[in-house]
Amino acid sequence: MRETLDGFTGGLQVGGRRITNLRYADDIVLTACSETKLQELENRLDRASSAQGLIINIDKSKIMRTKDGFCHIRIKGTQLEQLDTFPYLGSLITDDSEFAMKIQVRMAKKQGIA
Repeated sequence: MRETLDGFTGGLQVGGRRITNLRYADDIVLTACSETKLQELENRLDRASSAQGLIINIDKSKIMRTKDGFCHIRIKGTQLEQLDTFPYLGSLITDDSEFAMKIQVRMAKKQGIA
């Protein structure tokens, strides 16, 4: 991920922090503020992974539908499936930013604010 993110300027602002990805074991959630930035981030991850002999599982890769509608993200030319919601580590990520609020609460607890 260090190689993937080197020089990347995208991501989402959550609680004053720039979030580009969420990782747990071999699961990665990529986040970006635009379709173009998300495709750039996916391309960077694909290149960095391939250089290490790793392959992104296209069948398990999904895209969260944006509020504007369809998002055209591809891995090696294959259009990824679009979802309105999906579970990640016991939380349901939705297109109404509910998960962003959970992240802010968790960050505040970690910092002793909440």
